[in-house]
Amino acid sequence: MSLIIAQMQRCPWNSAKIVLGASALFASAFYLLHG
Repeated sequence: MSLIIAQMQRCPWNSAKIVLGASALFASAFYLLHG
């Protein structure tokens, strides 16, 4: 977890895109499983 925070401090835009993509994937998987 601290590695992710360090990466965010180094390159916040790139990590923001990664977090958004991961949350979108998680949301779509949740929707497919429970929808």
